[in-house]
Amino acid sequence: MEKTTEMILRTRMHGLYLTRSCPDITRLARELLGMHCWFHRNAAFSAVIRGAELTGWKTALTKTWLYRGTLHGTDYDDLPTLLALHADAALPD
Repeated sequence: MEKTTEMILRTRMHGLYLTRSCPDITRLARELLGMHCWFHRNAAFSAVIRGAELTGWKTALTKTWLYRGTLHGTDYDDLPTLLALHADAALPD
């Protein structure tokens, strides 16, 4: 693999917490700007592969429509900011 391609891949995986762990599920959701959760347990699976503890995960995140018309688990305190990022998408043309 070319060195530049390898560096880009490593950087992306690091940013997505795929090569390091994040034990706090709410911090993980905050860092990732939400975790995809079409099914509620998907957030738990996503957290586990990133090293997060699952204690209280069912109440730790708020599930809402966020990006690309899909459900995401987010930290409740981040919800206004994340929704504001896509406020223009809710406006009619």
